[in-house]
Amino acid sequence: MKKILTLALAFIAITSCKKDNDPAQASLEVTANNVAGTYKITAATASVGSASQDIFNNNSFFDACDRDDTYTLTAVTSTSGAYNVTDAGVQCSPNNTATGTYSLNTAAKTITINGQTGNITTLTATTLVVSQSNFMNSGFTVTVTYTRQ
Repeated sequence: MKKILTLALAFIAITSCKKDNDPAQASLEVTANNVAGTYKITAATASVGSASQDIFNNNSFFDACDRDDTYTLTAVTSTSGAYNVTDAGVQCSPNNTATGTYSLNTAAKTITINGQTGNITTLTATTLVVSQSNFMNSGFTVTVTYTRQ
């Protein structure tokens, strides 16, 4: 009887556990349709070797008026699209609004905007993380986290 009770409790414990299958965190294929959306920057770091620094909350890199801007990516083809930066919330002077086009290399998982290419390290339903090594020939790796709005 004791063995049956133990087996029943083990079965209940195993079957009652929920798997953490959060679809918002499932990786998406890098395509213009999957990248399309409106984002805000929620984190940015610069690193050299193992040393890393938060540059998003540092006024030397991101002014307060930059931290609330929105970035909208629109798909045009499966590997290209348009972008729009909106100077939202606190207005910068001069205004930061910008538009242009972007292209994707789906095999290499890169995005190119204004001649600058970044590696898409994470793409989920809620997050886009882009990293650029040797940023502006500085030796730094800059990683920016965009959160879908």
